[in-house]
Amino acid sequence: RISDLLVIRSPGNQFNDPNSSDVKLTLSSKDGISITMCVHRQILVAHSRFFAMKLSDRWSKQQLPPSSSPYIVEISDCDDVEVYIETLMLMYCRDLRKKMMRQDVSRVLGILKVSAAIGFDAGVLSCLEYLEAAPWSEDEEYRIASLLSELHLENVGATEVLRRVSVEASNGSNGGSNDEVLLNLLHIVLEGKDEKARRDMKTLVSKMLRENSSGNDLRKESLYLACDGCLHK
Repeated sequence: RISDLLVIRSPGNQFNDPNSSDVKLTLSSKDGISITMCVHRQILVAHSRFFAMKLSDRWSKQQLPPSSSPYIVEISDCDDVEVYIETLMLMYCRDLRKKMMRQDVSRVLGILKVSAAIGFDAGVLSCLEYLEAAPWSEDEEYRIASLLSELHLENVGATEVLRRVSVEASNGSNGGSNDEVLLNLLHIVLEGKDEKARRDMKTLVSKMLRENSSGNDLRKESLYLACDGCLHK
């Protein structure tokens, strides 16, 4: 699978092209896998904050390679070399959304983790857009919620995915339907334009919140995300 990734390239794609590359990047995993590929400093620096620092002008000058020799970069202890390679390949892709559609949820979560780690914002956003629209299994939903909680991506477009996780998790528990109804009503109150309708709905929502407070049906995260989403529109 890794060999296929390094060999197959679409026309015009320069990923792992030894003739045009100026960086030899070696990825090593914790289980002993080591892969070397040919990449381009300009592309990595433009898309990744990690590589922008790693391949800074100051660093490049310190290397002082002959004009015909590439820079040598090594990254060790990768969790999954294959996913790391796929993430790098996305930097060479013109249509990230189209490319991401071919992946499954598990692979997208891996790409999201690598993208966040190397500061590849376009990759992060593409993964979040995929997760927002893709169907999830119960196990995948748990993994999504766990990873998003670990990565803290609220400020880079994860709000909608977090809201969906919150609502679907609530639907899986007792009183979940109440949670969803309350959230939908809350959105109407927060985003509605008709003042009279908003006042009427506000009264109804307030009553429902009081009645559900003892049962704790409505999660605090759900309320926060609903209000935060309204404030940042």
